[in-house]
Amino acid sequence: MRIIESFGYSKIVVVYETGESKSVVLDPFNLTAKPDKTEAAMVKNQKTINRLIDEMTASGYEVVDVSTAANGGFFERFVIFEKK
Repeated sequence: MRIIESFGYSKIVVVYETGESKSVVLDPFNLTAKPDKTEAAMVKNQKTINRLIDEMTASGYEVVDVSTAANGGFFERFVIFEKK
């Protein structure tokens, strides 16, 4: 699972071992916007991310690794799952 959050482009991309994939659009955010608006988008995105991780674990996948990178308003996370 690749999670990308940035000013104008935020989404989750999941690629399964079968080669199938799915994308989930997240709310873009702006760190220079009003703090409550930025926070609302980030909270909404985190709830979506958590829901998708819960769905993956309920489908028999286990989180085995997580890595994060950030660069000037661009956040990227990789979550590696393994089928149980």
